[in-house]
Amino acid sequence: MAARGLVALGAWALLSAGSLPACSPVTSPCGSGGCPPQECATLSSQNWAVDGFLASPEARVAVGASIESSLTPGVEAQCETFITAVMWHIDDPSLASLTPRGRSVWITGLAQGSTSVGARITLSDGIARDARPRDVRVVPPESRAGGQIVAEGSLTIPPYVPPGTADRAWSGWVPFTTQAAGRLDVVVDWVSPLNSIDFSGYEGHCNSTGSCGRIRLIVRNLFVKPLMATFDDPRTPPGAYTIRIDNLGPGEETVRYEVRLMPS
Repeated sequence: MAARGLVALGAWALLSAGSLPACSPVTSPCGSGGCPPQECATLSSQNWAVDGFLASPEARVAVGASIESSLTPGVEAQCETFITAVMWHIDDPSLASLTPRGRSVWITGLAQGSTSVGARITLSDGIARDARPRDVRVVPPESRAGGQIVAEGSLTIPPYVPPGTADRAWSGWVPFTTQAAGRLDVVVDWVSPLNSIDFSGYEGHCNSTGSCGRIRLIVRNLFVKPLMATFDDPRTPPGAYTIRIDNLGPGEETVRYEVRLMPS
């Protein structure tokens, strides 16, 4: 998954079967011994910020789209109880709405313009700190005109549940067929930004991973909605394909999808 607070607008996110990253060791910034545990008492004196780890000066979100932002620094598990409340706020609520999720917040574009999002953090020692706000620019929605729609509709998908429980139907399957070669663009949107959605694309018509052909597209939740991606071949040959949409929860979700063929 990408880092929280991704600010790319409608990024075309693609991990094709041939471009999945190889595993590699991760070097600790604290050396071979690793980092010491976070000292919870120091949270009162931290310089809190909204997306403070990002270098770009402003977040961009399209009208009707959403991005997730989070507070920095991070809070380790043993210090969770030291944060008693986080109150998110926006300078101009007519431009964007906020859907808080603890120390992160989803920002949904409502109208074009510039504003900023901030937060007040209350700690267990009674100290309240204001996080440095992040500028947000709401821009026009992306145009999806052109080409031919080869599949569109909606699915209601229950959330993921752990193995061994009765109901594990947390994936929706969308088979479709193309009659010409070209670029296949996929857009997946859903109602609540608090639910995590991802999707993948396969050769053939199928309703389980065991019955599908080769993987042509993998998109993990990038903390943006809607999710948009393109099949791995700009001249995808005509034939049968399937999109699998996964609802990672926590709640039931209605998912809207569109597959558009741009002939080549």
